[in-house]
Amino acid sequence: MTLDMSLLAGGDSRKYKNMKSLLCLFIGGSMFKNRYLTKGINLEVSLFVQNLMWLMIDSMEVSKKDYLQVFTLERVDVCGKTFQKITHSQEQPEYKNSMVVPVDEKEVFEGKVFVIDDVSHCTMLLAEEY
Repeated sequence: MTLDMSLLAGGDSRKYKNMKSLLCLFIGGSMFKNRYLTKGINLEVSLFVQNLMWLMIDSMEVSKKDYLQVFTLERVDVCGKTFQKITHSQEQPEYKNSMVVPVDEKEVFEGKVFVIDDVSHCTMLLAEEY
């Protein structure tokens, strides 16, 4: 199937490049595709937070993505409200980014999550499942 990118950009060639880049994040690229979750992730980490972690990997602005992505998830309470802090890092090249998002108190997860890409598939797992 061939996709005419100019149709998605409304015929505006200036938008073509941006649309193509966005689509490559979600349907192309060579790393972190064919995504899988372990049972531990499925049971312990909310779907909302799982999707945020995949999005954080997809939106990294680095010269190269390491095969191992590390997420540290922490609970943050501010003025009676509960938040999930997600710190994303990789070793080579060095990268670190954090975000804090509001979540329901029962959806908070505290611990480490690894995302490992072995070329043929990518797996998100709890650190203790490694």
